Amino acid sequence: MLNSQKSPKNHHGTLRGKFMRGLIPITLGSLLILGAASAFITYQTKKQDVFEIAEQNVNYTSSNIERVVSRQVSNFWINVAVDSIDNIGTASINSILNRLLEEESNIVISASFMDLKGNTLAEKHSGQEELLTWETTEAFRVASLNKVYISPVWFVANKPYIRISSPVANKEGKVIGVLTGVLNFNDIQKIVKETKIGNSGFSILLDRESHIIASGSENYFVVDEVKNGALSSLPKNNNKNSKLIRDENGKYIVVTKQKLANPNWMIVSIWPAVDAFSVMFTVAWQIVIVFLLAGLFVYIFSWLIAARVVSPIEKLREAALLLGEGKFQNKIQFRTNDELDDLIEGFNSMSTELERLVSEIVQKQKTITKQKDEFVFIAAHELRAPVTAVRWVLDDVINNPKRRSWAETIEYLKKAFSANERLVQLISDLLEVARSDSNKMTLNIQPVDIKTVVETSITEMSSLAEKSQHQVTYLNQNAVSVLADQNKLDEVMNNLVSNAIKYMKPGGKIEIYHETKAGQLITSVKDDGFGMSTEAQKQLFTKFYRVESDETKDIQGTGLGLFITKQLVEKMGGRIWVESKPGLGSIFSFSLPSC
Repeated sequence: MLNSQKSPKNHHGTLRGKFMRGLIPITLGSLLILGAASAFITYQTKKQDVFEIAEQNVNYTSSNIERVVSRQVSNFWINVAVDSIDNIGTASINSILNRLLEEESNIVISASFMDLKGNTLAEKHSGQEELLTWETTEAFRVASLNKVYISPVWFVANKPYIRISSPVANKEGKVIGVLTGVLNFNDIQKIVKETKIGNSGFSILLDRESHIIASGSENYFVVDEVKNGALSSLPKNNNKNSKLIRDENGKYIVVTKQKLANPNWMIVSIWPAVDAFSVMFTVAWQIVIVFLLAGLFVYIFSWLIAARVVSPIEKLREAALLLGEGKFQNKIQFRTNDELDDLIEGFNSMSTELERLVSEIVQKQKTITKQKDEFVFIAAHELRAPVTAVRWVLDDVINNPKRRSWAETIEYLKKAFSANERLVQLISDLLEVARSDSNKMTLNIQPVDIKTVVETSITEMSSLAEKSQHQVTYLNQNAVSVLADQNKLDEVMNNLVSNAIKYMKPGGKIEIYHETKAGQLITSVKDDGFGMSTEAQKQLFTKFYRVESDETKDIQGTGLGLFITKQLVEKMGGRIWVESKPGLGSIFSFSLPSC
């Protein structure tokens, strides 16, 4: 019986755990790579979108500012239908100045009309006298050259102002005077403040000296920080530029700049990244949530798949343990409708085959035990008869030396010699059987001349044949060499010929002949002796079996000759069989590979 000891389960090394530890990292890793790739692509796409929006914003803001400036420049550019400034009356000049102040009262602080000598012919202002003298000399000089002059920004009480000077031309286009004025930034500041980007983005307007003219944020600390830090990282050119940078507080911002064509100012858009990329952050959170949900799904799915895969294997393990305990009748009944069904069917077939093999082994063990007991009993019984006969004869001769004549004593000793020969033959046969059973028989297979073997056997058995008046005939027409052990083949022929001689009435005939068939040489020994029944033929080549009949009961033998003959023939690669009928003799045939 097979024994098996169950070992405790190690859940850290179970197939289910290995399956999940293998599937989850692969799946989640793939999802992570996919999510990272998706986030990266989303970031790059969103980044370009953010830059485009920011650049559109600064473009829109700069266009509005340039439109305001252009309107004021056009307001100050005057052509009069006179030849000289002297022909313009004071009333007309005051009318021009009043029109400027009235139409652009929100922007124009003061306006002055000057001749080419620099004399102020008329002026109108809001009362801030200190504003009138700022940059007048340069403003007059440039305007007198028939050019529009826009001054740098200057600040009074933290408020920005500029001066615009334009030439006054006559009907022929000749400069006859200069119109100059001071403007505030009310409209421009309104434009900058109202220009928003996203939820928290804003714009600032800088002059040529990087002074802040207008800002969309009240946090001037942030504005100064951006002006001093962020702009320094942008290229020094007139193109629109956008860049994602980190401010001094470590926060990311999108900075976009664009220079105005006229005047020489710069509009800068500042957009906090947390606002600019809010959609991307939302997508990123969605990706994280999807990743977590996918991870949960993968875990549950992996567990279910692992359970489905492992469950049949656990059933197989349990069945294997029962099989190890010798419980072969336990078969696996469930089906998985996949490749595991083949494994289950193979396991059930193995279980059935093991049950059969174990049953055969047990039966063979019983048979071997029985045969061993029979062998010991028969061997003891067979050995006892010749030993007893030898002992009886020797005892009688030794203890009664004068009881018989010398001739009678010789006859008694012949009986002892015959019994001793039987004893030697029996022991030899028993040793041959033991060597065969233990596979210790050694053979020297080589080409052997069968004709020589048969003739030698006939010669050795001739005295026994002549004693019984038997005729032995050898038909050697088909004799060829065979692959065999010379000594073992001699023993086979001697056993078959001696059996044929012993199991016939006096005056019998024995024929020995050959035939070749399918690469085998078949040698047959035919006699016209007693023959045997079909039942006897089935047991004829077993140990210690002898045919029991009235004709054979007085024939001496060990019952091992034909068993040994069969073993020798088969070990040399051949086969032996018998054809016989009671009263009609027998034909013993054996085959061996021919050369």
